[in-house]
Amino acid sequence: MRLGSFRRPGPLGAFWEAARALDPEVEDESDLAGARECHLEELFEAAGAHKIEATLLSVSVEHPTFTEWWEPFTLGVGPAGSYTAGLDPDRQARLRDLCHERFPDEPFVVTARAWAARGLA
Repeated sequence: MRLGSFRRPGPLGAFWEAARALDPEVEDESDLAGARECHLEELFEAAGAHKIEATLLSVSVEHPTFTEWWEPFTLGVGPAGSYTAGLDPDRQARLRDLCHERFPDEPFVVTARAWAARGLA
């Protein structure tokens, strides 16, 4: 079983790598609030919080097939789904193929990471 290992980790790392191969100018989700280390702490501090504690949460999910991993992107939900839904059928098929190249073995495991923080007002 293969673990996903991409420049940007997580379940969307492979997707956005493939999208960037298809469209080098695509904007991914890396600039969203809390998407990078220490950003939640900066936001909490800016809001006046103190005694801030931050941590990294992670969970690994085994996908039995590539199709099971790919299907949610076709539903048009979130930035990745919106991007996929906005492609014409040929480019959507090319994106699917580019993603599949990143997960050639089945089953495979993808680890999602999320930054979490709490603080006192």
